[in-house]
Amino acid sequence: MRNGATPPTVTASYSGFVNGDSTSSLTSGAACSTTATSASPVGSYATSCSAATDPNYAITYDNGTLTVAPAPLSVTASSSTMTYGASPPSITPSYSGFVNNDGASSLTTPPTCSTNATSASSVGTYSTSCSGAVDSNYTVNYVNGNMVVGVAPLVITASSASTTYGASPSSVTPSYEGFVNGDSASSLGTAPTCSTTVSPTSPVGNYNTSCSGAVDPNYSISYVNGTDVVDPAPITITLSPGARPERVIPCSATARGSASAAWRADRPGGSRNSAASRTRR
Repeated sequence: MRNGATPPTVTASYSGFVNGDSTSSLTSGAACSTTATSASPVGSYATSCSAATDPNYAITYDNGTLTVAPAPLSVTASSSTMTYGASPPSITPSYSGFVNNDGASSLTTPPTCSTNATSASSVGTYSTSCSGAVDSNYTVNYVNGNMVVGVAPLVITASSASTTYGASPSSVTPSYEGFVNGDSASSLGTAPTCSTTVSPTSPVGNYNTSCSGAVDPNYSISYVNGTDVVDPAPITITLSPGARPERVIPCSATARGSASAAWRADRPGGSRNSAASRTRR
């Protein structure tokens, strides 16, 4: 029988009947039993018979043996998930098959559990496992679990800049947040490309800079736009040598129909009196 099981019925076998006698010829049949119980640890236990009577026979008894074998116990390693670059979570065992109110604390030696995934493991699925459990009452077998390494988040931000109206825009460059395991831009399977919507003909204003196209199996990539500010271009007005700047003086002249006119004074060769107000009647 297996540890934890109900003992089987013990039966008697006979040797020595004569004259066609059989068990049914006995005045009283034998009663048989075993010292093993469902709680008996693994080992060998006696089986015995007694109490048979018959005036025609001198009855003797030979004991038998009941062997209690280990019960099967399955130890399953826990499954879990982790992010690329993170420390793997602890692996724990679960059990199926304990009998007689046994539990993990009943084991002579508990199992140790681990995973072959590390913080440096690339995205993918790895094994978890347990081993080393010992108890004489159990035949221990193991079931592996899985550790799934998922992608780490990576944020790529496009650089911001300012550009003067009419000038070529500055190059847009990416910056990164989220690299792990010593990774860097050179670790990416495909680097991002960055650009701006600004051109030399773009009017003064704010424009987006952006990056896209980065690829790496270990990262989930998101993007943050920057800003390219187009500033006014400077302009310088220079008078020619010897030129006299004009000064504009607003003057009013009342004419028929109440029309008004602006007269320029201080023009080269002009008369300051020409700016006087006149009224025609």
